[in-house]
Amino acid sequence: MRRFIFKSAILPTLVAVLAGVLAFGCGPVDVEVPEVNGTSSELVRLGHDALNDRNWDNAVYYYEEAYNRDNNNAEAIVYSSLAKLAQISVDPRVADLLRNRLGFQNYPNRLNALFSTDWMSNYQEKYVIYSYWDEGTSRYVRWFDEYDISYWSYEGVDRVGYYYENYECDGSYYGCNMTYRFVTAAPKYEVYDNYVPGLVTPSWIKGGNDPNTMYNRSLVDGIPSIETWSILLLANIVDKNTDGLNRFMDELISAVFGSGSLFEQARSRIDRLKSTGERVNVARSFIEATDLEDMFDEFDKIGWAELNAVISFMTGIKAGLEWIAAYDLNTNLNFLKNAWKADDAYFIERLKTVNANDLPFNNNFLKSRDVGKMDAARRDFKAAIIGLDESYANILSSDLYTTVVKDAYSTLHDGASKLIDAVENGGVFWIKEEPENGSWPVSAGHGVVGGVDMGKFFQPGYFSLQNLFETENGGKPVFYIRYRTDRYVTDCWFDYWDGVEYCGDYYDGYDTEYERITPENYRQKFSEAETFGHDILFKLRMSTITGIVRNGDGSPVEIDNEYGPQFPPDIAKVLYEKYNGLPLSKSRFDRPLALSKKR
Repeated sequence: MRRFIFKSAILPTLVAVLAGVLAFGCGPVDVEVPEVNGTSSELVRLGHDALNDRNWDNAVYYYEEAYNRDNNNAEAIVYSSLAKLAQISVDPRVADLLRNRLGFQNYPNRLNALFSTDWMSNYQEKYVIYSYWDEGTSRYVRWFDEYDISYWSYEGVDRVGYYYENYECDGSYYGCNMTYRFVTAAPKYEVYDNYVPGLVTPSWIKGGNDPNTMYNRSLVDGIPSIETWSILLLANIVDKNTDGLNRFMDELISAVFGSGSLFEQARSRIDRLKSTGERVNVARSFIEATDLEDMFDEFDKIGWAELNAVISFMTGIKAGLEWIAAYDLNTNLNFLKNAWKADDAYFIERLKTVNANDLPFNNNFLKSRDVGKMDAARRDFKAAIIGLDESYANILSSDLYTTVVKDAYSTLHDGASKLIDAVENGGVFWIKEEPENGSWPVSAGHGVVGGVDMGKFFQPGYFSLQNLFETENGGKPVFYIRYRTDRYVTDCWFDYWDGVEYCGDYYDGYDTEYERITPENYRQKFSEAETFGHDILFKLRMSTITGIVRNGDGSPVEIDNEYGPQFPPDIAKVLYEKYNGLPLSKSRFDRPLALSKKR
């Protein structure tokens, strides 16, 4: 059966196959794998039957045994290779990494367990019901919270709770007055279950019984919520990677893609199909077990081209991880190992304990870490593009794909060649607006969406902090204060009824002015920022960004604002003093409580 272009394009299809194999099943059965006899093809069928029973471990076993019985059986190669890729998620090195680096405390090492919710925890979401029918008053009632009371005026609403609308009329045309009548302060909740990986709770994140810690405030009736889960994930990253993320990235790449990994085993196995050109039908039982009815039917086939597309896509992911790992991600996180609070005073207190040499800009954070890692990223990115191009070329001999798909190959192959050249030799890769036909552009112009300088993209350290932001004195960031002045315009009009001209001033936005902060003026500028709410910001090096991305006409991309990120003045002042070796001054949070009240 022939397919439309988006259904038959190999990459989305095969990624879906892989996703199907990895998709969560329901009701897995954990059964000991029996001794089996039979041919390679018969074992493949047993694997399909196991999938139907949601017994993922047995399915993997049967597919592998089928390959061991006959490593030339195309069916066995296809399904055992997909099984290898599925097993990456429970590889002991991957499981240990998730437990030891991210705090997934019960992460399993078997597929049957992984595809169940037994190892997960329920982090609930709880929301106040805004309105409901109240049986006691026989009316619909509405919830008013602190925001409603503080910023709006509702007749009769003087405290948090549920109210109903009460109308009192005196019989005249405009004689009805509506007020709100209080019903109850007890909120009604709607609760949602969220089964996600259970996380370790570092003791320091709780803050004992302090109700102001982020952890304790996230609890719902004393039970961890989905907000708690997000806090715990960040806390585990800090707790288990206190020196930064270099080691985590290295271990992740090695576990998933390293020598002897399941990925490499699958890659080697798939190559056996290249010379034979064999393709196998996607089994109906496999389609049903992996819930891929919308993508496949029994007329679809899988061969080397489709499996190689999956491998190439994953190689592209590997290249992306290597590109990230080529930057130094280490920075001292120990100062964050304390009960977090959602206020600036807490963070300032912790920030003051940090050694200035451990701050980004002063340490090696985001500098080039290892030229060899960037070379590996470049090499694997190139390999991914070549692999996808080869897969596409291979499908041209198949009658399963439409003429539209085949006709587009010439253009896409041309684009792949130019992308590879840009990666290898540097230069801009131009992105075509309509990639299905015509020749691929070599320069800016009509029909070009934009371009990316691949030489700079793979240049070690190109996105270092010193290249991204304006710096001085050996790489320290420059701070700016932003003043905003309201702008008004005068508008006049003539009232012909009374023969008088009226004029008024109307708000017309604001003007922005930036001033550089220096050791000579910093006390005054930070005082102004604290008093009047002015913003403190870094300044972006526009040449770094505009130098790598181009518009379709070849011009540099335009960025609306070259200043950012933005910092609260109290935090920015501590950072400025530490970066510039100045004595730490007191913030407004350090002042006596009585003085704060008087002010």
